[in-house]
Amino acid sequence: MLLIFLVLLLYCWTPVEPVCGPVEEGQSTTLTCDVNTAGECTGFVMTWKAEAAGDATVVRCALTDCGGSFMSNFPTTINSTRSTLTIPSVTRTDPFNMETKWTCNSCEKGSRTVCEKLQVYAKPQNSTCTVNENTGPGGIMSVTVTCSTTKVYPQAKCSFYRTKNGGNSVKITETPVYSHTTIPATASTPVYYRSRCSVSVPVEELGEGTHSFMGYIYPDVTGREHLMNVITTDKTVTLSFPQVSHSCTTNMEQGYFIGKSARCTCRATSDGYPRGSAQWYKGDQPVGTNGELTITYNKNDPGQVYTCEAKSALGRKPGSTLRAKFAYAPEITFTKSSRRTEFNKGDNLDFICSAQGHPQPTSVTLTRERTKEVLANVQKTLLTHTLNSLDCLDTGVYVCSGQNSQGTTSREISIGVNCAQKFSSMFFPPPKVDGVIGGKAEIDIEIYGFPEPRVTLHRIVDNADMTSSPRHEVKYTSKVAPFGFVKVTISDLVEADYTNYTLTIDNGVGDALTYSFYLNQGIYMVPLETSDIVKALETTETPRLGHYEDMDGIHNITHAPPLPRQDQNITETSENTYTTLVSANQPPGSTQYTTIPEMAQSQLTETPVASLPVTNYIELPSLAGNASNKKLHQKAYENVDMS
Repeated sequence: MLLIFLVLLLYCWTPVEPVCGPVEEGQSTTLTCDVNTAGECTGFVMTWKAEAAGDATVVRCALTDCGGSFMSNFPTTINSTRSTLTIPSVTRTDPFNMETKWTCNSCEKGSRTVCEKLQVYAKPQNSTCTVNENTGPGGIMSVTVTCSTTKVYPQAKCSFYRTKNGGNSVKITETPVYSHTTIPATASTPVYYRSRCSVSVPVEELGEGTHSFMGYIYPDVTGREHLMNVITTDKTVTLSFPQVSHSCTTNMEQGYFIGKSARCTCRATSDGYPRGSAQWYKGDQPVGTNGELTITYNKNDPGQVYTCEAKSALGRKPGSTLRAKFAYAPEITFTKSSRRTEFNKGDNLDFICSAQGHPQPTSVTLTRERTKEVLANVQKTLLTHTLNSLDCLDTGVYVCSGQNSQGTTSREISIGVNCAQKFSSMFFPPPKVDGVIGGKAEIDIEIYGFPEPRVTLHRIVDNADMTSSPRHEVKYTSKVAPFGFVKVTISDLVEADYTNYTLTIDNGVGDALTYSFYLNQGIYMVPLETSDIVKALETTETPRLGHYEDMDGIHNITHAPPLPRQDQNITETSENTYTTLVSANQPPGSTQYTTIPEMAQSQLTETPVASLPVTNYIELPSLAGNASNKKLHQKAYENVDMS
């Protein structure tokens, strides 16, 4: 705190020196100095001195008047508080160079500097300013403004300004370049200078528009450019970007590109000044080559924005904007109100489906995949649908699809509703299955339920688990949820296989589903290696009539062969193979079951026995290949006389 007080006290005691100039040559000025008469003066009350005069006393003043060797040149006044020295015509020659240090001394109590240097100047003469364009390979690159004067003191300084399109003036901030030539002093004239200054402004800083320039050239003294009037130039410079625009060759629909890529061109329709070119930009990054741009559809950037811009020494100027939006089929967002995939009967579940695409989707549809049932359809982009009180048959796949001009896309959600297994009403299993010795018996059972079941097979007579037997295969195959098939296959049949079985189907929900069936020994078709026409001997034995079913449909037997006798001979030809039924004789009117092994979805149906006299040769139906063929080929009977 004491230090701050001392500094302030010293400042208050220190006299403030008056500003000395600047003063133009030949003009007058005054200098003042305070009189300190405190105490007894032992000498002159005031003394003025100029350093350039060799510290000679310029003026001496008593209490009431002043005098001295230079008194006539410097009229001086004094009163009790202040002395004023007048310089009628400031000069740098006769009687001395007044551009010097001036001091005063009051009562011989010490010299005080009135001004360190009296600033003297001579205004510039014949001042001019010019404008020049600096060109390069592309045309104008910068503008140079130059101002000069033939005579000035001291050396000149310059300030430069520009205006754009007649607006406010803006100072040019680039540093001027100076050159000075000395005009030596003579016996009657002091030293002067010829000065020249220039500044160059890049066209990029100037920018597009019409520019005019002005300058100040002035002596390098306090006050600077305010001592002089501005010098304007008579030349303007007009700068412009090239005009640019873009076009695309890719087909569009409703403002969207069709396909996965688009090709667009950015071109200049005028050269500009300076000469420029057209360039694609994405943000601040130049893209494309020679104005050609290939845009590829980017799912993560669906609204890519590019600008076709003019580019020159002036910089960049946006011309046109391209928002590259591609047409694409809807993208589906498909969710449900619960993250679970398994539900219980009676639960409620909401589906939320939305579609986004270019163009905007025209419809959103929710479908049950198993039945192709449309659960909901809206002509907008968002769909919500509630499944109330879920049931077993709600298990399955649900499809949300959205459609626009580019196609239809979809997403799926699978759910399961816990429920016990049941038989399908369309495929209720038969109570009896036929199979022949050495062959195999198969049964397919359609069921539905959720989740998928575990299936076991037991032989009832001894409760033996046949599921893992080498000859017993029990397999569950899922179809369209919640439906599936259980297939039981018993191979290489033996006599002991003809008994009762129980199939247990259990998925852990509710009671297990059981199915009991009897494996019955059936008759079979015997392939015969014969090549000649088989002739049935004339006999009065009762033939069998009825029908049979194969993959081609149901066929009526209107002419049937008699049961073979033990002494019948079968011959073969190179063209055909014939077969005959082999079974125990049965009385008329009884029923028998026959099975053809490995014939898909085919078995001989119940055949009532009837009597029909046969008195001629008959041709038997044939099997192409052997008994493993899956299709029974029927060949028409020929040359049968039924009379």
